Amino acid sequence: MAEKEIFLYKADVLRRRAEAKTAMMAENMELISPEETRRMLYELRLHKIELEMQNEEMVAAQARYLTLYDQAPVGYFTLSEQGLFLEANNRHDRAAAGYRT
Repeated sequence: MAEKEIFLYKADVLRRRAEAKTAMMAENMELISPEETRRMLYELRLHKIELEMQNEEMVAAQARYLTLYDQAPVGYFTLSEQGLFLEANNRHDRAAAGYRT
């Protein structure tokens, strides 16, 4: 399964789990006052913005990690559970380029 497909699968599973929890917590929406609805909407919007900000920080941290990984003074490899090479950093690429058989 490709990385994007795995991400979409995980997102779909997470969404279904959240929907199941929401269904268990279902309230009678007619009993909620307009003021409470406005307050909850404000809280949801605020939480959405917080999540977007956290996501931006996470993307920046990932970029720093990838730079650190690629520019490490030693070769790093990422292996699958079966022992197959999935990734190698730039140091390994430079070393492999100079290798002759």
